[in-house]
Amino acid sequence: MLDRIKLSVGLIMSSGIPYEFRTTVVPGIHTEKDFEEIAKWIKGAKAYYLQEYREGKILDNKLKKKTKGKKINLEKIMKDIEGNFGKMGIRR
Repeated sequence: MLDRIKLSVGLIMSSGIPYEFRTTVVPGIHTEKDFEEIAKWIKGAKAYYLQEYREGKILDNKLKKKTKGKKINLEKIMKDIEGNFGKMGIRR
């Protein structure tokens, strides 16, 4: 599965068409270390955005238990990895 994702990333980055990558940051699922790894995969990307997870109506009880009340510092993640991309931001 990861090989296919890496292939897709390479195709997108070398395509010459405008693009951006974004990740919905899910507290309790993602860690700051995950974003260091993502930054390695897509280093040199034109644009990368962290998208804030909104805890709305969650149908999966296992996911609800993992995420309920959890926080992750998007600003710190951005500060740590933003040098890898043409531009980077946070979407709320």
